[in-house]
Amino acid sequence: MADNLYYQMLQAVKRYQADYQPLQLATGLRTIEARMLLTLNDFGTLSTQELEDRIGMPDNDLNVAVDTLCRKGWLVREGNQLSINPNGAEQAETLWRIANDRQQAVFGQFSDEEIAIFRKVLSAI
Repeated sequence: MADNLYYQMLQAVKRYQADYQPLQLATGLRTIEARMLLTLNDFGTLSTQELEDRIGMPDNDLNVAVDTLCRKGWLVREGNQLSINPNGAEQAETLWRIANDRQQAVFGQFSDEEIAIFRKVLSAI
């Protein structure tokens, strides 16, 4: 299996998540909630369907997460439109800081050229 690229990719993602996920969970957010805040922070107001399509989570999980984030005062729901409010944007910035710090810790050892090749490979998959 050491020569199988798919297996190697899955193992790399598992190792990355093993270090990143506890940092993200320490914010008090489940993965879907964090993804929602980051997505809405980047894309602005989205319909529930657009958000579901972007984060790739089932409708039931999404609805529970929306309710949780609305209760926390980080998300605003108007009809089927969802948007992040200033408190949610602040939380999203915290999440981006965690993600960027982790990314730097892992990928900081690689040159810009190596990162460009890595991005090219990822885009092709």
